Amino acid sequence: MPLYSFRNTETGETHDKLMTWDDREQYLSNNPALEVIIGAPAVGDSVRLGIRKPDDGFREVLSKIGAANYKSNLSSKLSRK
Repeated sequence: MPLYSFRNTETGETHDKLMTWDDREQYLSNNPALEVIIGAPAVGDSVRLGIRKPDDGFREVLSKIGAANYKSNLSSKLSRK
């Protein structure tokens, strides 16, 4: 279940709750003074998402693996770069 952050518009207090989407909607309808705080999702690996590249040491390990296994997909991926 996801964790939702809420802010009370009257007092400014914030709190987090772990609940389903339907429970969240019901909670918001029962508490009209609350608003949802939308933050950046903390999901995913920055290398896999393409935000940053793997460091040179890891690339060296991958190239050694590709050289030792010339028929693997890794070898063909490394030869394109």
